[in-house]
Amino acid sequence: MNKSTGFTLIEVLITTLIFSFAILSLTQLQTFSSRYGHSASLHSIASLAASSLLEQMRANREAVLAGDYNLEQNSTLSSASNPANIALQQWLTQLSANLPEGQGSVSCDHTHFCKVTIFWRNRINTDIPLLSFSLSSQF
Repeated sequence: MNKSTGFTLIEVLITTLIFSFAILSLTQLQTFSSRYGHSASLHSIASLAASSLLEQMRANREAVLAGDYNLEQNSTLSSASNPANIALQQWLTQLSANLPEGQGSVSCDHTHFCKVTIFWRNRINTDIPLLSFSLSSQF
């Protein structure tokens, strides 16, 4: 009786099939990792943009108390060239350039509590079409 040595064709095919599934799973994992990494990057951009606007508002507290920084989502700014309007216009331009369909709003109440909210399009999970980030401060 001769003992056969080496691999049979069926063993090679099964090994190739298992290896193919493993590579396919790793590729899918890499794709998801890349998507969620990009989503985290967009959250960081929104956080920095909100912090930046709040710092500009702190530098111009009188305008904040006068309500010059109040801005509703999807509203247009007046053509006034006051510092608050210029800062808001630059901020909105930055949002639209750095976030997919980026928009923002600012609301300050009578207790001088201001909330900056940023919205952008979610490209990972279409069940939640808009993502948002909010940051608040009292002046």
